[in-house]
Amino acid sequence: YSNFKVSFLKEELIVDFLKNENIFTDEDLNDYRSYLNSWLYINLVEVATSKTKIGKKLEIYNQYRNAPFYINFLSKGAHKHITDLLWNRQYRRLLFYCLRIKAVSVLAHKRLSFS
Repeated sequence: YSNFKVSFLKEELIVDFLKNENIFTDEDLNDYRSYLNSWLYINLVEVATSKTKIGKKLEIYNQYRNAPFYINFLSKGAHKHITDLLWNRQYRRLLFYCLRIKAVSVLAHKRLSFS
């Protein structure tokens, strides 16, 4: 993560194409936005659990938050708690929330696999 750069280029190109070609309805775009927010949710958890310094993790969260695609498209949908924290620049709370999500996920998976 030392040279990590946030990029929404592929997603931005897809949304622009779908809008310009009138392929998606507003409901379709909202569904795609929800899908991308789920993808973002997973990425934010992965950043939190990466082996990198906390300052770099917070910097990456800031890159996600300030990305024009996030501001102009992803932030327009219904927010989950995690993306609300990102939107409101509560990066430290976001980091700890993501770590908690990962810990609960790991513990639940271990419980299931040993049952």
